[in-house]
Amino acid sequence: MLELEDAVFFLRSYMGELDTDPEKLLVIEERLVLIEKLKKRFGQIGELGDLKQTLMQKLDHLSQLDSSIFTAQKELERLRAHNLKEADEISQERKWAALHFSLLISRELHSLNLPNARFEVQLLAQPLGPHGTDDITFLFSANPGYSPQPLQDCASGGELSRVFLAIKTHLAEKDQSTSLIFDEIDSNVGGQTAAILGEKFQALAKKRQVICVTHFVRVARCAAHHFLVSKKDSLTSVKKLSSSEQEEEFNRMLGKKG
Repeated sequence: MLELEDAVFFLRSYMGELDTDPEKLLVIEERLVLIEKLKKRFGQIGELGDLKQTLMQKLDHLSQLDSSIFTAQKELERLRAHNLKEADEISQERKWAALHFSLLISRELHSLNLPNARFEVQLLAQPLGPHGTDDITFLFSANPGYSPQPLQDCASGGELSRVFLAIKTHLAEKDQSTSLIFDEIDSNVGGQTAAILGEKFQALAKKRQVICVTHFVRVARCAAHHFLVSKKDSLTSVKKLSSSEQEEEFNRMLGKKG
């Protein structure tokens, strides 16, 4: 009888310790359901622990993201201020160089049978970019009374070639080009100007290869080698001329017979 009473006392004590809260039971059941879903999607319980660790690390990184962005923005502002300062210094140097370069090229063009030519380097402010804060445009005018306009909009083929020659003449020491090609650079020039063109070609040819397509004998005579370009139907041919063939071609260009 005593043993039975002890058993009843134990069971009552055990039942008193049991948590029979239905809400807590519901929470546990929902958690078990969630664990089963996670196991189906990501693997076994052990793998869920590794996944939790990885996700916690990512969460920690994201929680510090605002601080990282703030630091990066501060560094960006510092670099931008530095670059703007450098760009301003470069722009000041460009203004002086542009004026000097404009005068030199204009003077060179006067000797190339463009006595009224004006060449200018225009600098306009633009947002900071890879080349600074200057938008650079070459302006040109061949006739008096006309203000310089963008070179590509107003210069003829011959004028463009002469501007190109004038620029290349002054940049000969710094230019890295190995070959220069000129076409119709002698159009609408006189004999004296043609001689000047030939001399300039010879000077440039000491530093790099110069190829010139010309119909002017005084220009052609300055070349070290001569090639005759001819076209028949749709076939174009190029022939290197011997000394005697050169003279024959020169006479032909001058309109002389045999």
